Amino acid sequence: MNSIPKISIAIPIVDSPKTAFFLSRLFKSLAEQTFKDYEIVITKDGAFAKNHNATILKSKGELIKLMQMDDYFAHSNALQ
Repeated sequence: MNSIPKISIAIPIVDSPKTAFFLSRLFKSLAEQTFKDYEIVITKDGAFAKNHNATILKSKGELIKLMQMDDYFAHSNALQ
């Protein structure tokens, strides 16, 4: 793998009664991806816009895929 990932999966998180469920589902869908040249960047940095911006700024990939914590990939080849 390259030192710079092809894709940064940027995930800003917020407190929610279902945070653990959502993140578990999202991480499972990421682990099942056939494309593996990605990093996961997670932030929990206050207000909605500030949190999104913080996640994007910390990303190092050539491409950034912003995902909400309740998102997930339905297919194992979604990143390809």
